[in-house]
Amino acid sequence: MRLVLIDDAIRAIHPDAQFTTVNEVITEWNSPNITQPTQEELDAKLIELKAAEPARLVRIKRDQLLLESDWTQTRDNVRLNDSTWVTYRQELRDITKSASFNPKLNANGSLDESSVTWPLKPST
Repeated sequence: MRLVLIDDAIRAIHPDAQFTTVNEVITEWNSPNITQPTQEELDAKLIELKAAEPARLVRIKRDQLLLESDWTQTRDNVRLNDSTWVTYRQELRDITKSASFNPKLNANGSLDESSVTWPLKPST
């Protein structure tokens, strides 16, 4: 489980900012040329990042599944079901574009796998 913290919000707003936080409070702002975000800006960014977390987790898993199937795309590995693998990989790439795409987190903050319809991996 990955918690979205104030540090994440600050980095999303000002990636180059140098700062210190303690218990979710900015204690030092060491970037004189960068305006420190207000609490309202931080709260809004935290809401945005938390809402985006399920999709971020889907993309991580999708990228791993693509990586695991890269071997099927080398030209020295011609398979009888090549087109099936191509289709599978395209469906993985398109997973976030589906009208029904609405991933959720479970109670422990992990991706609720049942909230995502993953394409069926072809047989090898």
